[in-house]
Amino acid sequence: MTNISAVVVDGLQVRRGGREVLRGVTFEVPRGTVTGLLGPSGCGKTTLMRCVVGVQIVHAGKVSVLGQPAGSAKLRTRIGYATQSPAVYIDLTVREAEILRLLTAGSTNKEIAARLVLSIHTIERHLQNAYRKIGVRNRADAAAYAVRATI
Repeated sequence: MTNISAVVVDGLQVRRGGREVLRGVTFEVPRGTVTGLLGPSGCGKTTLMRCVVGVQIVHAGKVSVLGQPAGSAKLRTRIGYATQSPAVYIDLTVREAEILRLLTAGSTNKEIAARLVLSIHTIERHLQNAYRKIGVRNRADAAAYAVRATI
């Protein structure tokens, strides 16, 4: 077994809207540990988590998860992220939200079907329902919606 840390953040800097929201953040989370992230509203917890899962633009520094750059394709099936607001997809079923999450992570319908042990037809039906509920017409718009919804 390798000794690679679960998460390594080194000199992380994030700017949003021209404002620096994370400055020089450095830490390491060893494998096999449970780590909490606490702080007041607006201190950057969600932004930091978005960096760890690879959906936040990083101005400077490095973030790696399980030895891979945050957001890399190899990590998409190994890590998950639950937003602070469970109402992000208030009208979606749990299945539709999970399929949308996998779609946003870059999975194909075939990969989603295999992972969830469902037929491709069932995946397509759930996607069409989700598209209708969130008001989009296609896969790219749905992925963009999902990324915006977690901001």
